Amino acid sequence: MQFLWLLVVAMLAGCAATKEAAIFASGDVLEFDGFITKESAKRFVELASSGTIKKLHITSTGGDVEAGIEMARYVRSRAMDVEVSTYCLSSCANYIFPAANNKYITGIGIVGWHGTMTHLRYLGQVEPSRFDANQAASRTRLSALESAFYKEIGIDGFMCWFAKLPPYSVKKFYLLSQEDMEFFGLRNLHVQPRYTETNLDGYNANEANFVRFVQIDRAGLNALRPAGFE
Repeated sequence: MQFLWLLVVAMLAGCAATKEAAIFASGDVLEFDGFITKESAKRFVELASSGTIKKLHITSTGGDVEAGIEMARYVRSRAMDVEVSTYCLSSCANYIFPAANNKYITGIGIVGWHGTMTHLRYLGQVEPSRFDANQAASRTRLSALESAFYKEIGIDGFMCWFAKLPPYSVKKFYLLSQEDMEFFGLRNLHVQPRYTETNLDGYNANEANFVRFVQIDRAGLNALRPAGFE
């Protein structure tokens, strides 16, 4: 357990963020461990196309937005289940986990969010000097791609960035209970008992609240949603 925590902390700090993904089939399960890139997404589709794969077991700190959406759309087209037994963060949580048929969080697994392209587009509006013209154009394009994807799968994409706003003001990653994930439209969730009591000490060893659970104030949620960023 301690070794796993140290490994995760190192990866989240960027020490191994770009490591080549290990992808292989084991029976009807496809194992994916690593960063999401155009290359790893292509390899995933190639291996998953065998016709026998029913579940994706993924461990990832995230990665490329377009590659993540490409993988997610393939997962949805094949009605694949997704299991997370360690961590699924950033683009993994934004796109691949929500696209699954059945969504499993098992063992010491966590699914964590820290914003989306729509969130970055919003930041660019409130802080115009934050991005240059090329960056702004890229984020606008990716935000539109992202929004279309969320409509396809029938979930509220605000799930992936609402807690970055006050009064939550999460600096890094946040986790949600099964009930709160379902509130945003996720279905067929199979979450380990006492998930919200998961020990996060290892994730937070180097920085307090690097990863933390938040609970939605449902009555006040829509008031947080910036106009034009639905």
